[in-house]
Amino acid sequence: MQEAPRLYYDAQCRICSSFARLVRIVGGRRVRVLPFRGPDADRELAALSAEARYDSMHLVSDGRVTSAADAVVPLLASILPHVAKVVGALPPAGRLLRWSYWRLYHVRAIQGCATAG
Repeated sequence: MQEAPRLYYDAQCRICSSFARLVRIVGGRRVRVLPFRGPDADRELAALSAEARYDSMHLVSDGRVTSAADAVVPLLASILPHVAKVVGALPPAGRLLRWSYWRLYHVRAIQGCATAG
């Protein structure tokens, strides 16, 4: 059986923590949700600089790290495959999801969450 994808997030950021709770609720056991700070993150995100690691969410699946807005559709595919198929068939829907991610990213940065400290 294939290991569930892992979503790494900033547990010290309220926006990120709220998003992580939503993923846990909707995704159940289909996705493991883990904080940036921890042994799993140290191992799986070791190739990222500290700045890149704390800058955005990361999805690790099949040994591959996908970050920021690029992780939105693969994450959706992991937790809601039928919805992801619709998004894949409708490019504007994918663009809207990516745009939404970047909007939250900017709010997160304004709050001072996007730091390695």
